[in-house]
Amino acid sequence: MPRKRRGFLLSMYQVLLPLPPTANQRLMPVYQKGHLRLIKSTAYRKWQEACVYKVKADLGQFTQLTEDVHLTVIAHFPDRRTRDLDNLLKGTCDVLTMAGVYDDDSHITDIHIQRGEIFKNNGTLEIQIQGK
Repeated sequence: MPRKRRGFLLSMYQVLLPLPPTANQRLMPVYQKGHLRLIKSTAYRKWQEACVYKVKADLGQFTQLTEDVHLTVIAHFPDRRTRDLDNLLKGTCDVLTMAGVYDDDSHITDIHIQRGEIFKNNGTLEIQIQGK
């Protein structure tokens, strides 16, 4: 749904994703050749795959954003427990890159994240992506 704003074409996409695993569940330690390495956990990889599929299905045919990208994330948690909002960003940006919304996170020039309403049964990330 491209729109015209201040003389240039503006693309805006919106997608809803499930909440990612917590930061403590994102990586798991593995010993390889006597060295400790951190790799993505199975739960985190499954979440990424499901989200990439959902982004591609929801957006259908879209134009990849190649210039300034503005990202707004509204986190709808399932309850009122204390959570860090900043832990949601890394996985979300990685999923959008993997889905091809933009080719690299470095195109993001502005990120806004906020708490939304409580969604009792399941937490959701409401993501708005805006770019030239």
